[in-house]
Amino acid sequence: ESEKKSERLREAWNFRRENVSRERKLTCKSPAWLTAIYNKGPQERIVCTGYKVKPEAKKAIQAIFKWTIEGHGQKAILEKLVNGFKPITESQTKKRLNESTYTFDIVKTTIPKWTGSYIQKILSNRAVLGEFQQHKMVAGKKRKAIGTAIRNYYPRIISDKDFEKTQHIKQIKRKVRNKREEFINILAGLVFCT
Repeated sequence: ESEKKSERLREAWNFRRENVSRERKLTCKSPAWLTAIYNKGPQERIVCTGYKVKPEAKKAIQAIFKWTIEGHGQKAILEKLVNGFKPITESQTKKRLNESTYTFDIVKTTIPKWTGSYIQKILSNRAVLGEFQQHKMVAGKKRKAIGTAIRNYYPRIISDKDFEKTQHIKQIKRKVRNKREEFINILAGLVFCT
């Protein structure tokens, strides 16, 4: 019985993946800077028909790209975001089933906040260009990209030029950081200034 349900679900998701387009959305999940637009679809089901940009989130993300292009480091950008913009993510609550009472207990609540890793994730995410890349779980753990990215799926909030500049800057910083790690000072810890 459960095998049949699993197979039907897999088939339904495969059908949705094959028919996804700019007009037909795969899911209502979206990046934190967007809000899903819901409408009634076929068979009176509520479906996602598009996304609209959250204005404050858009300003924050554009500021992240601007500051990166201007040469600010991650720590400086993080400080500016904390002082100038409220976090764009929403609080997440993890729950676990209490088997003795058959209720859900709150295990952990994550408070929205800006982090360095989230800044890096935004700077690398092509969804800021409006692209959507489908993924599939492999071996139940890893996400693997499938097919080609769909352009103009989401509203664009960053220009191609700014995105490419940012990627170039990140690549240069990565090379500099790696070179620094290759250098080993044999006198480190032995010689001191007095």
